Amino acid sequence: MADVTTYMVSCSMCYMFTDRPEEESNFTCQKCRLVALLEEKVRGLEERIATLKLIKENEDFLDRTEASLLVTEGAKSVREPPKADEWKHVTKRSKKTMEKSPTTQLKNRYQIFVEDEDGTPKDEAIPASKKEKGTQQQVTAKSTAKKQRRVVVVGDSLLRGTEAAICRPDITAREVCCLPGAMIKDVTDRIPKLFSSKDVHPFLLIHVGTNDTARKDLPTICKDFEVLGKKVKELDAQVVFSSILPVDGHGTRRWNRILDANNWLRRWCRQQGFGFLDHGVNYWYDGLLARDGLHLNKPGKHTFARRLATLIRRALN
Repeated sequence: MADVTTYMVSCSMCYMFTDRPEEESNFTCQKCRLVALLEEKVRGLEERIATLKLIKENEDFLDRTEASLLVTEGAKSVREPPKADEWKHVTKRSKKTMEKSPTTQLKNRYQIFVEDEDGTPKDEAIPASKKEKGTQQQVTAKSTAKKQRRVVVVGDSLLRGTEAAICRPDITAREVCCLPGAMIKDVTDRIPKLFSSKDVHPFLLIHVGTNDTARKDLPTICKDFEVLGKKVKELDAQVVFSSILPVDGHGTRRWNRILDANNWLRRWCRQQGFGFLDHGVNYWYDGLLARDGLHLNKPGKHTFARRLATLIRRALN
């Protein structure tokens, strides 16, 4: 029986010596490997907690804003004086019927005196009440036009389940177009059908590319994105591209292709004047992907939908 030569090897992390049949220059013991794995898990949990805190803060901010608007509107309605014909004389209670005193009309019957440059008074002076009414109508028209700005979110099947969070603020002017199995070319063909000539400076959010990374190489993906960019520039819209979400269990080649595509997409959007929403890749593995490693589970859909809705809210404001 041949003798086996053993070597005293120290761990590169804890520097503890151990006997090994072969000499190793970069040896890590089992305990240190477990500690490193736990530290990596803790970092992932911390990132997820930070994301959940950010989502909670955004939700609290929206709730506070809505509550303050309701309080403001209620206060305005309380402070608003009654009309002139609604004033009544209130007296002490008595069984006998009291005669009503003459109604006092609170009304400004004087017009604003306006002169020309030569000192001649103008005949078409606008009353103050009409001026205030016109100002209120202009403010109302501006707020209505802002609310009716068209918002379209289009992409692949990962958008399924995001409709409520995106369209709830204004279901008449917002739309989520989910195309299961769609690739970049499919979105390019669908874009002209989503808008009309009445849409003025609409907002367009595009999330696509996951299916392309499974079947196409990086140069082809980049070329398809360039064709899509030329198509959306014809709309005179505010355009934002959403980064491709990571996948799990589909090989390192596809993983690297997604990273390369996102890096290229970020640079290209900056050059073309498009917005870019980077979802990152660190926390998607921690309980947000479904079993197939491709789609999102319920918490993942909620997180994804809130990120898209928050982006739209900030873009419109």
